[in-house]
Amino acid sequence: MKLKNLLFILTVALISFIGINSVNAATNYKLWIDGEQFTSEKTTIKCGSGTATFNPESFTLTLNNATITDTGLHNGWSDGPIYYTGNEKLTIVLTGENKITTDDDYAIKVESSKLYIEGTGRLDITVRELPTDSVIAASDINIQAAIIEVEVSIDSEDYSLSTDDG
Repeated sequence: MKLKNLLFILTVALISFIGINSVNAATNYKLWIDGEQFTSEKTTIKCGSGTATFNPESFTLTLNNATITDTGLHNGWSDGPIYYTGNEKLTIVLTGENKITTDDDYAIKVESSKLYIEGTGRLDITVRELPTDSVIAASDINIQAAIIEVEVSIDSEDYSLSTDDG
């Protein structure tokens, strides 16, 4: 009888432990910047002296005086300083002076959706290696009231902005 009670108590304790850890697990969002992935516990990432903040409800990434230089590896591939794999439209809002400098093929890569860039700020993109595309999205790229300058440091006949659907 004592063994049965002890097994019952251990089972309840184990189930409680598993349940608590499951509730506290962070949600990983399908957005990486400066080599870091956004999560439910990390919606703001420091980028140089500025920040990048992701709102998962509106799928909005706000760059506020961000300096982005790191490229993360995703599934063993380098996919650029800003990399998004979600299906919802990603909106990037620019505030202040923002910079992306990369040796990668892409500065911004949106694999499965549209990309909107807006705001009163500026984004300077410098690509130091032969780019395939500096900014690429699966479908539309829409830029409203934002200043974007793309500089490619070597001769290239490739595109600066492109979409997979033309």
